[in-house]
Amino acid sequence: FQHMISEAHKTLGTIYMHQGKLVEAIDNLTYCYNLGCNECPKIKFHSSLIQIAKAYQQQNNPEKELEYLTLSLQLAQKFNAKTEKAISELELGNFYSKTNSVLAERYYSEALNNANRSNDIMVYKTIADSLSSFYYHKANYKKAFEYTILARHLDDSLHQIEHQVSMAEWELRFEFEKLKNENESKEKLSTFEINKQKAYRNSAVLVSLLLLVLGWVIWRNYSIKKRDLLILEDKNKQIEEKNHEIQAQVEEITAQKD
Repeated sequence: FQHMISEAHKTLGTIYMHQGKLVEAIDNLTYCYNLGCNECPKIKFHSSLIQIAKAYQQQNNPEKELEYLTLSLQLAQKFNAKTEKAISELELGNFYSKTNSVLAERYYSEALNNANRSNDIMVYKTIADSLSSFYYHKANYKKAFEYTILARHLDDSLHQIEHQVSMAEWELRFEFEKLKNENESKEKLSTFEINKQKAYRNSAVLVSLLLLVLGWVIWRNYSIKKRDLLILEDKNKQIEEKNHEIQAQVEEITAQKD
């Protein structure tokens, strides 16, 4: 939570910097750095010191600018953070470039070495560009040209890295889409199989019901026919008995006549 508050003040400070509200920018960036984070190392807030120094630069306050640039370098040295050391030394080189060429050249050189050791090509290129401009204004065109070529090579490397990252992102996206499509196909196939099994089950249930109904109908018809047959037999028996009675009566009448 403390880190989030610090980052919020850093964001506010950056916004105020863009708006030209330098006092508010310095206040928020200073609060960000002083608050810091109870879990993160202080070097995480190195950029706040650099931004404070740049705000003082815009206020034309070189004493405060130098104070915060020096503080940023001391912080980077304390944590042996090569990239942060290179950035602080670059800013110090820029600071001294118009007043003390010897100090500026020393800081630029140290910045270049630290950037090289950190393998941070972006910072390395920025320092090379600054050295090219520095030597150009000193009329040392040979060194200016050397650092211009170095900056171009580094720029080409950055573009190559960006291209490789872009290609990797496309490959990753392609693989992701491929995997997504495969999963969707499997899901569709699985859904089809489930529906197929449901259809089989429903058909089996329906056939069973039909067979049950058919069996009941057959049984019912058989029962009716059996009952009707029994009734018919009973009727026939009754008729036969009546016939015997009538025949007996006729025979009796005939005998009486005789």
